Amino acid sequence: MADFEIAGHEIPPGVRSEIMIDIGRLPDFTEVDMRVKVIRGVEDGPTVFVTACIHGDEVNGLEVVRKLGRALNPQELAGTVILVPIVNVFGFIQKSRYLPDRRDLNRSFPGSTRGSMASQLANKVIEHVVCKSDVGIDLHTGPEGRFNLPQAWVNHEWPEARELAQAFGMPYTLKDSPRDGSLRKAAQGLGVPVVLFEGGEGLRFEKPAIQQAFEGVLRVLGAKGMIEKMPETETIWVENTRWVRARRAGVLRPKVRSGDQVEESMSLGSVGDPFGSKLFKISAPKSGVVLSHATSPLVNKGDAIFRIGTL
Repeated sequence: MADFEIAGHEIPPGVRSEIMIDIGRLPDFTEVDMRVKVIRGVEDGPTVFVTACIHGDEVNGLEVVRKLGRALNPQELAGTVILVPIVNVFGFIQKSRYLPDRRDLNRSFPGSTRGSMASQLANKVIEHVVCKSDVGIDLHTGPEGRFNLPQAWVNHEWPEARELAQAFGMPYTLKDSPRDGSLRKAAQGLGVPVVLFEGGEGLRFEKPAIQQAFEGVLRVLGAKGMIEKMPETETIWVENTRWVRARRAGVLRPKVRSGDQVEESMSLGSVGDPFGSKLFKISAPKSGVVLSHATSPLVNKGDAIFRIGTL
């Protein structure tokens, strides 16, 4: 069984190895590396990557990766697992979704060697992680101020991606075509199916979301024959979604939260003035499940308050 080569490093079978990939410098010339843990099994098998913190404030995935790094034993693994706890190191340092130039890394793939900071970082992820893998799992959360129910997003039209999402087994899975510039879209162009996880809120550890993602990754590895197979869980497919936005600024008083089932025209809450003397009702535009809700009671006109998924 041959060694596994990644970013100039040779990883022998039966080893858990941590490597550093140079991604740039800070203005004071401090070197910045993307840390990668490679778990190389003792038997041949597929290669699966797990990425987190493509948006620097989405830290739930970081904890999922930490748990995976401790749980997976290379002596009991077939194939290879590539773990990247913090992709957007620059944004992570600043507790920011974006890179210092305000670019969204997940709109910068596949990147290039001579483009913007985001483009060059995206290119390294593609070259050293995606191109080495057979499938991938990309971990995300909602931004600060918005909670996402644990869910998966996948290109339902691609059989390999659909099977991956079914193995991942989140409570809900959105039938979603990947956007241009996203990691999923770039990986799809390379023939690497990727399932995206959303769960929790930015800059917070949400233990239930972390545990669900962790178990989902283990189910994928089991389905791929890399570890002992895990019990399967059913997912509910979401056909489409719709945002409910604040029609006025004010104080939000919600009646529902993520995971709740709603009926069309049902009251979701209200937005009013500080004294509550002027209340404006928020109604469900359609029946479905609440996939996301605002966690801040302070809203501006046009703010996304709820996301409703049609089953």
